[in-house]
Amino acid sequence: MTRTPPTDPPTTDPPPTDPPPTDPRLTDPDAAAHVARWLGERRDWVPAPAAGVSEVRRRTRKQRLPDDADVSTADVAVPAPGRSVPARWYEPADPTDVVVVFFHGGGWVIGDLEMNDAMARSLARLSRARVLSVDYRLAPEHPYPAALEDGSATLDWVAGEHPAARLVLAGHSAGGNLAAVLTQRAAVSTAGGAGPVVHAQVLLCPVLDCDLDRGSYADNGEGLLLTTREMRWYWDLYQPDPDRRPDPSCSPLRAPDLHRLPPTLVVVAGADPLRDEALAYADAVRAAGGTATVHLQPGVPHLYLTFPAMPCVAESLEVAATAVRAVGTPEGQRSRRSSHNP
Repeated sequence: MTRTPPTDPPTTDPPPTDPPPTDPRLTDPDAAAHVARWLGERRDWVPAPAAGVSEVRRRTRKQRLPDDADVSTADVAVPAPGRSVPARWYEPADPTDVVVVFFHGGGWVIGDLEMNDAMARSLARLSRARVLSVDYRLAPEHPYPAALEDGSATLDWVAGEHPAARLVLAGHSAGGNLAAVLTQRAAVSTAGGAGPVVHAQVLLCPVLDCDLDRGSYADNGEGLLLTTREMRWYWDLYQPDPDRRPDPSCSPLRAPDLHRLPPTLVVVAGADPLRDEALAYADAVRAAGGTATVHLQPGVPHLYLTFPAMPCVAESLEVAATAVRAVGTPEGQRSRRSSHNP
């Protein structure tokens, strides 16, 4: 009797799967595809605030990128009253005389030096400015005004350590809120003959007001990467007293006088709940006689600046870098170049 040798069952390629559906609010195709994949992979996540602070911090933790020939890094401890503030220098290969003090995002509740590490590196590489990223204290362990105190101490330290530098304040999301408040304070101090001079502010998808009833919240406050529920949670943890949230130190859009501000760049995501307050801030700066430039990136959500390399990210970061480069003096750029040449 002849045995038939065993054979493997026939194999077939799995049927092709359709890409996940994209949100019609995201008209940028690269951003839309990325968000659809991201949400699909995390469909089982418990959303904030139900997940709790510790879990949200754990799942949003990022890794530090390696240094390269374009940008090197060094961690430092900035002295502050009764404490030190962790920070990280991003040093481009051929720096100008501009120093950017940068504040990461995360709703004042999550994030650290790794949160916007890629963004800080890109800003240093594209602008050729030295960037100091600040690891400010977070709520709820350290609610308002702890983050501002850390930012103020860092700004003063940088000005003292680098008196010839031309300073820029920049921040992403809640970090943009800190940058805006500190820029306003610096403008008042400078007018009174004290404090460091801030030559520009670069606000990247910033939180600028406590009003969660704007039209952009109605349009974009559900189903994307930042929800109205999350923003309310962040505010509750950062400034637990609702009656104090309209103060300009929390909501810089409500500052009564913006005419002393340096040139301002506001980068705005078209499908962001924060869109309308960012546009309103630029309008308020202009109405006060200041200079404000808006870069509105259409059809992208909040957090798009943290996405992998894609055209919308590259375009917006180049706009931010251009604003930083404009602060540098020709003399500073020439002296830096000559110091790196034999």
